[in-house]
Amino acid sequence: MKNIPPDNKMEVLQRYIWEDAPQLVLVITGEGKIIQCNKSVKRNINPQAENMLIQDLLVEFSPQIDLAMAIKKQDPCLYNFRTSSGLPQSFRFRFFAYDGHIIAIGETDANETAELRKQMLEINNEFSNINRELHKKNAELEQLHQLKNRFLGMAAHDLRNPVASICSLSDFLLHNGIKSLSNDQVDLLSMIKESGEFMLSLLEELLSIAKIEAGRIDLSFQTGNYSDFLLRNVKLNRILASKRNIKIHLQAPMNIYNISFDRMKLDQVLNNLISNAVKFSPDGNSITVSVFDDGLHLITCIADNGKGISDQEIPNLFTPFYKSSEKAYSKERSTGLGLFIAKQIILAHKGKIWVDSTPGSGSAFYFSLP
Repeated sequence: MKNIPPDNKMEVLQRYIWEDAPQLVLVITGEGKIIQCNKSVKRNINPQAENMLIQDLLVEFSPQIDLAMAIKKQDPCLYNFRTSSGLPQSFRFRFFAYDGHIIAIGETDANETAELRKQMLEINNEFSNINRELHKKNAELEQLHQLKNRFLGMAAHDLRNPVASICSLSDFLLHNGIKSLSNDQVDLLSMIKESGEFMLSLLEELLSIAKIEAGRIDLSFQTGNYSDFLLRNVKLNRILASKRNIKIHLQAPMNIYNISFDRMKLDQVLNNLISNAVKFSPDGNSITVSVFDDGLHLITCIADNGKGISDQEIPNLFTPFYKSSEKAYSKERSTGLGLFIAKQIILAHKGKIWVDSTPGSGSAFYFSLP
């Protein structure tokens, strides 16, 4: 303060005390009411400290302040305050009588500060060790995940041809050797064919899962009329639905602009959604496939009048291997992978897929394409 004019030294000192000093400075009455405090109090303890009682700033387990006794003491007294962070902190206070009021000056407890720094260092070291271990475990999990996907892909690929042969041979015997087979043999062959087809479907979906989890959804985009594509797909699905006298209606305007999409992958999505609608619809019912343009996306809807889905099950529908608690009317088995694969294909097209359903009134599955 050597270069400060004498008249300004007191002003600079006061400004430092009330604006910049790290110490807590309070002016209190004999009853303990705070009538003035510096910014350090407002910043660290309570921004509304003025007009409060100093006792109200203490935590429950702190010793209470006896102002008369504190003024007489030469040594600082240790008190625990509730800070603005919500955590208690210890301060060493000295109290001075001045001009009919009491001035209290507090500093952080050096021992507590050192202990806190030590604890923070230990916590930081422990966190660093945990973080390193976590990175190591994540790397190991990623390696195992990739190994699992490779094994899954190889196993499904190697099993697909033998299972396909079982399906083809059993189908051949059922159609060409029916006259030489007994009823029991026909039933057994039908069971073999049905189980083989289920296994083949499962293997195909496991291959799709392996590619998806490996980040390899290979899309082959082609530009074409989406209504024509829907019509061809619905015609094929009508053949399967007719076995249970279920009708599939198509509502698609023929003037839809051409869009770019992967025909094979969207065929897979539609086949899954329509086959699910058939499974969960009673015989003789109807399914509606519709498409409309909301101005930003082309939205396709597959709606049925079947059993519906409860609100509790909807969030899990698109997770792998999840199967609805509702039993299909057709009693067909489900792999629990179809909707998950459908979602990944739609996401790869930069679209979305969702469902609206009311138990007992049917379900409507939607997906959007840009």
